[in-house]
Amino acid sequence: MLLSSSVQQALFEDRFSGSTLSSGWTSQASSSGSVRLEDGAVVFAAPRNAYCNIARPLDKDLVTAQCRLKSAPADSWVNSLFLYWGPGDWVMLGVRPMDGGRVYMTQMADGGYSEANLGRTPFEAWTWVRIEVGTDVLRFYSSRDCKAWTLEKFSERPGSFVGSPSHLIVGKGFGGMEGYPNPLLKNDYKELGEAGVSLADDVSVFETSSGKRESNAKERAGWNYALQDGLGKLFLRQPGGPTFEAIASVLPGIRYSRETVGVPEHPFDIGVEADGTIQVGGYEGYAAKPNLWIEVGDPPVRLGSPGLPLRKSLRLGRLPIVEYAFEKGPLQFRADVFGWSEGGSPDAALRAYLVVGVKNVGKRQEPLVFRLATDSPVAGQSAPEWRGIAAPGASASAAFSCPVGTKDAFPARIAVEEGFSAFMACHDLWTRLQAQGMQLGLPETRMSNANRAWMSYNLLNVDKRNGQYEIHDGSGFYEEMYGYSVALFINALDLYGRHKLAERYIDSWLSFQQPDGLLTANYGLPDMGSTLLVMSDHYRFTRDKEWLKRVAPKMLKIYEWLKAKRAECMAAQKPTDVVYGLIKYRPYCDYLEPAYDYVGDAYAVVGMEATVRAFREIGLMGDASRIAFEAAAYRKDILASMNKGLLHRYGMPILDMEPETHRLLKRSQYKGGEYYGLIAPQLLETGFLAPNDPLAKIVTDFMEKRGGFLAGMSEFQGGVDHAYTYGYWLNCLQNGKPDKAVLGLYASMAGAISRETHSGVEVMHLMTGEPERTLPHTYSGTQQLRILRMMLVREEKDAFLHIGQGMPRGWLKDGRVTEVAGAPTLFGPITFRYKSQMSRNQAEFSMTPKYFSAPKQVRVWFRHPLGKRIRRALVNGRQVKSFTAESVVVPASMPAQGAVRVQVWFDR
Repeated sequence: MLLSSSVQQALFEDRFSGSTLSSGWTSQASSSGSVRLEDGAVVFAAPRNAYCNIARPLDKDLVTAQCRLKSAPADSWVNSLFLYWGPGDWVMLGVRPMDGGRVYMTQMADGGYSEANLGRTPFEAWTWVRIEVGTDVLRFYSSRDCKAWTLEKFSERPGSFVGSPSHLIVGKGFGGMEGYPNPLLKNDYKELGEAGVSLADDVSVFETSSGKRESNAKERAGWNYALQDGLGKLFLRQPGGPTFEAIASVLPGIRYSRETVGVPEHPFDIGVEADGTIQVGGYEGYAAKPNLWIEVGDPPVRLGSPGLPLRKSLRLGRLPIVEYAFEKGPLQFRADVFGWSEGGSPDAALRAYLVVGVKNVGKRQEPLVFRLATDSPVAGQSAPEWRGIAAPGASASAAFSCPVGTKDAFPARIAVEEGFSAFMACHDLWTRLQAQGMQLGLPETRMSNANRAWMSYNLLNVDKRNGQYEIHDGSGFYEEMYGYSVALFINALDLYGRHKLAERYIDSWLSFQQPDGLLTANYGLPDMGSTLLVMSDHYRFTRDKEWLKRVAPKMLKIYEWLKAKRAECMAAQKPTDVVYGLIKYRPYCDYLEPAYDYVGDAYAVVGMEATVRAFREIGLMGDASRIAFEAAAYRKDILASMNKGLLHRYGMPILDMEPETHRLLKRSQYKGGEYYGLIAPQLLETGFLAPNDPLAKIVTDFMEKRGGFLAGMSEFQGGVDHAYTYGYWLNCLQNGKPDKAVLGLYASMAGAISRETHSGVEVMHLMTGEPERTLPHTYSGTQQLRILRMMLVREEKDAFLHIGQGMPRGWLKDGRVTEVAGAPTLFGPITFRYKSQMSRNQAEFSMTPKYFSAPKQVRVWFRHPLGKRIRRALVNGRQVKSFTAESVVVPASMPAQGAVRVQVWFDR
């Protein structure tokens, strides 16, 4: 939104025309920084993460402040304009270097911290910023010329911003959070970073104009719309429920996509950037050299530039082989980018390949100049080229390759036959791998392809090192194991019938266990319990008693560590403490300091309880009994803590995930989003609370009513971190609200996963289409795999089996077929098929189970495209009365191992 600048009488202005600061200003700089005036600007010379600013008292409320900034690279400490009420109450607006330059807002209110990346602006240029304060509203603007202003964001004025700001501050600084106690933003980060020079000039303050001192109706409606996810509600109200097409027509989708190619489990991977750049630096980082790119023509035009736009897709829509399509005049190019090692082995040298074809669709011959350039030239060698003359209608091919993971790598042109041979070997390997485990034949090709791509990207993020298989959260970024994410991906493998692979990765993960039983990596306490749960479920999926007996000592060590740590913490607690019986340990990968955290404790308890069930089945009764005793006491203490620690705001109870510090709620400024909205769904996914438990409802109500979601996904920094929503989506399925899970998965695919290559990101700025540079992301792929499986097949209370509960309604449109073959369940594998005959108002389901032990009840769901009710049902030809509006219960009298056929007719 562009606004014209209004001319108002300034309460204060300074153009810094002298050699010293005018009276009223105070210079503040860390020991490693300095402030000076030069050429009509304030110069802040300081390391990246050091404070260095000027401040002056400001004793008037309802003001608008603005200035012009030019900044050195920084993030939290970036050069900014600040209005400061107190150590835990301030707001700033600056420009950070992200994506070439983004307007960046940070707000600290009541000790809680939130931030937002806003519109683009060239980072190296001067940018005007303005903060407008009203009685109940804050508005944030940017401008390139101080004439036309863009309203970047508006928000409610926090209740802790009482009265006038005490100071106006310009420059670099940060404060208010734990570890940054000094007033007036005079705090340094522990690692200062590189030196830089930032500039500011033309500072002015004037009264907020009378017509803008209060929020307007549109702004108030916008707050309510955001607080209660109006966008998500819009999609839920669509006839027939949420669809990918409806959501994709509103959301811009990812404007930057990145894929990885290579061979599974190789320690090196190949990144494929949005502009077609091929990263062959191995695992040293996505910015590591060498990088390769395509140039066409003479003079050369780089692929991915405005003069040579690129379209990317996956081979067959699903294989991790990236296809390029682009045109230069009448020359049409198609290329495949992939990686291959001898035999597809993770132990052999990896090479990146580019096999390219061109066709001249014009009516005259055209010169062909094609080059594979690099940013790491080798002395005496020039970039490999393909030159020739393309006759009208003629086609030709060429191939190139480059070693991966070595600094002196240099591309070379190779024989086309060599390139095609490597291509076919890579194609065949991934085709075979994608044919393993549970197979989905869905009526929506996009979903079927995405499902296979998610699994393949995750396998590329597994690195075999020193004989062990490390599940990393990314390739070229997050090149580490995160224990909780490791455990969940292993669970996804079991959910999709990849049991041998799951066992291989469990064994590797256990190799990192410490002698005292501690097993965690870059995450925290949730690593321990989630590992116990996943290992117990692996046994229940396979019923491999010998395997469980082999790993039981490792599981016991995890239990003993948890028990000992809990006893250690309880020794320092009082029974009246709200945290009595909880473990204080690192809770999450982004929070290094120990804290009491319900997610880690809940996972510990459910992991113990799952271990008890598994151990009893293989006769480890003594171990099972003592674990059961500890788990029961632990559960009782957690529930007592939760009930005792409830907060009350906005006329509703709130369950924070950290009962001692309330850090997450403070960070979110007591909203259901930000880090609270990431961690709270993890509590739901543990299963510690029954889906309809009042405490679970307190969590979901708070997130739904206080800004926890955006388009059905967990809100984070003004965007989304969709994968963390899994526990909420699962809770919706469990409570009979499947459309909310459908919304979440479709919105993820339309807004936070690249639409043509199915690459999922960690953090997505949903409404601008800008992702963080974290894709393809393992945790994202894992949670997408898991929620799709639960929508198709879901166990409940170790006794009930739901089939098709979360299938999108559109999958039952006339003539559509949904097939799932070899779906593992905790009761044994099943194969099933839906066929719709809506032209006759009918649908049919068939299933062939191979149970280890039959569930007490099987409920088959039929979600009519228009929401019509079931009026008649047959099971194996016999009429039954055990049906609801959308589901049929298979009678317990049916033979456990026999085929099942369910036919339903709907209301007309």
